[in-house]
Amino acid sequence: MSKQKHEIAGKLIKQGEIKTLSELFHLVDRTPFSRGIGTTPERLSRILINLELANLKDIHNTSELLGITPEQAFSLFEAEFRSKKRRK
Repeated sequence: MSKQKHEIAGKLIKQGEIKTLSELFHLVDRTPFSRGIGTTPERLSRILINLELANLKDIHNTSELLGITPEQAFSLFEAEFRSKKRRK
């Protein structure tokens, strides 16, 4: 089931329907996603609180898991960062 959700999420990202990590996590469960990108749920939670903790490996693994380009994965992280910065 998680694999299907990841494939659907990738298609929605490519279509521009999902633009931030928050939007992604309305569709995809965090725990399987975190394991899919090679990290723990706890570290993913810390990244979502402080996006500056994310690294290139996280972005690359996100692109691999969702079947999107690294640039599209980076855009998810960047858009999330900008939206949180605006809220402060």
